[in-house]
Amino acid sequence: MTLSALLPLLSESERFQELIHRLRAPRSREVLIAPDAPTPYAVGALWRSLGAPIVVVTPQPESARRLTAQLYTWLGDNAPIYQFAENETLPYERLSPDRGATHQRLRSLAALEDRLAPRPPLVVVSALALSQKTLDPKTFRAGSYRVEVGDVSAPAKLVETWIEIGYEV
Repeated sequence: MTLSALLPLLSESERFQELIHRLRAPRSREVLIAPDAPTPYAVGALWRSLGAPIVVVTPQPESARRLTAQLYTWLGDNAPIYQFAENETLPYERLSPDRGATHQRLRSLAALEDRLAPRPPLVVVSALALSQKTLDPKTFRAGSYRVEVGDVSAPAKLVETWIEIGYEV
């Protein structure tokens, strides 16, 4: 069950329509600060109204996790919601970064890069995760390989290509 049927109520508001108009302007730089309780509702309505990728920055990692979970309640399980997770290792620690967090970060970047997706992504990120270094767009694109339904490839050649761009077996 989702609460998505309630989202159009906010969209009818005059102030909300003004905000949408300002956000659609070229090079718009709107900063919105909202209390915790209405944030998932407002973000869900903005995402549905704009039809564009949205990145939401939260102050704490826990608030990013909580907002991500709440957004599924408003938008449904099939909505393209991603959490750009923080790495839990320090920059010069000898430990390997958490594979789960790395996977979440890569999925978020791929969603932001995918211009052919049926719906734009909604990415939630904490200030800590946002401050952590990640791949630059050029490196990310060079290390990406898209496989689509109907593609034909020799498995050995495919694995070789993936290893060349940095994947590990």
